[in-house]
Amino acid sequence: MHNKSVLNASFSELEKDFQSLLEKDIPTPVTARSSFLEIAQIQHYEVVNSRIYSFYLQNTEHGFRDLFLKSLIELIHLKWVNTKPTKPEKPFFELPGDWNCSTEVATKKGNRIDLWIDWDSKEGDRKTILIENKIFHFLRNDLEDYFDTPGGKAKDKVGVLLTLGEQNAGHEHFINITHEEWLSQIRKNWGEYIPDADDRHLLFLKDFMLNMSKLVKNLEKMHDFIQYYIQHREQIESLLTARNNFAAKVLDSFSKAGEHLKWGVLHKSANHYRALQVNPAYDFKLTGVFNNEPVWKYPFYIVLEIFGKLLPQKDALRGNEGFLTKFTLERHDWGQSTYAHIAGVGYDFQDIGNKDLITYFEEQLDQTWKPACDYLVTEILSKP
Repeated sequence: MHNKSVLNASFSELEKDFQSLLEKDIPTPVTARSSFLEIAQIQHYEVVNSRIYSFYLQNTEHGFRDLFLKSLIELIHLKWVNTKPTKPEKPFFELPGDWNCSTEVATKKGNRIDLWIDWDSKEGDRKTILIENKIFHFLRNDLEDYFDTPGGKAKDKVGVLLTLGEQNAGHEHFINITHEEWLSQIRKNWGEYIPDADDRHLLFLKDFMLNMSKLVKNLEKMHDFIQYYIQHREQIESLLTARNNFAAKVLDSFSKAGEHLKWGVLHKSANHYRALQVNPAYDFKLTGVFNNEPVWKYPFYIVLEIFGKLLPQKDALRGNEGFLTKFTLERHDWGQSTYAHIAGVGYDFQDIGNKDLITYFEEQLDQTWKPACDYLVTEILSKP
């Protein structure tokens, strides 16, 4: 009796921990519509983003003229005044009438500068903006090599460390500007440019801005999630342990229920699924899968899986509506070259009542799956 009281008390404390954890908002990724770069799975590549910036920095077909450069120069002025008040010789820029922009420019030491913008001033001096573009990578670039490459006087060139979040460049001639700051300044200024801009490129630009905004916000969410995990690590790990223990119990009970029906048990060493060989004369089995993907509707599925000689019949079996509706089975189209899922049922255990898991699965197998498998053999597979 004493041991039972201790056990109940420990479960009570665990339940309180879980309840307090579940009541807190868990940081989740941004779920805004997908950008084209996301669809192409290149949204985080620095070289891709640099080329897009380079395209819009040049006065070409897009019709935005000097919008990107103007917004960048305004930010350089603002950042320099705020972060380097002891360097009065900068910022030096006036918006030029003509300029060049290049990507992946080689330095004196063989490194690569992501974006290089330069032009001749009215005084005849060559002005240069050097941009090191960072998405997720850690800054370990030789910024002194970058800054030294253009030659000329220090007052005629400036470096920009372009990042998702704020970061110290660690170099007296480099300032930090975030992608969001630059794009926000562009949005602030673009009113006078939009009437002359190409509608197609305006759409592209908005999609690019969406992509960068999601990268920034998801980085912030990741920071929030890290803090969430650090603060609640013990509770999270306890909850994961409880989930894994429950999954193991579910799979073990599913297997035992199959054994009670005299069916063979396959894949006993797998950690999230088991299979029951209902009729060894035919290439099908019932596979029980414990959900390890949050997008799934139910925590546990039993699916009718075919393989071997039955694989060529997968489309015909999936299209057998009489079979599917007769036993209230959901059509499944998942599969690979060696197997195919035909039909399935999801279980959330809301109807388990006071039954133990073995009894629960015995009832499900006996009432739904045994008749379905018998019908499959006698009415479909055995007929020519």
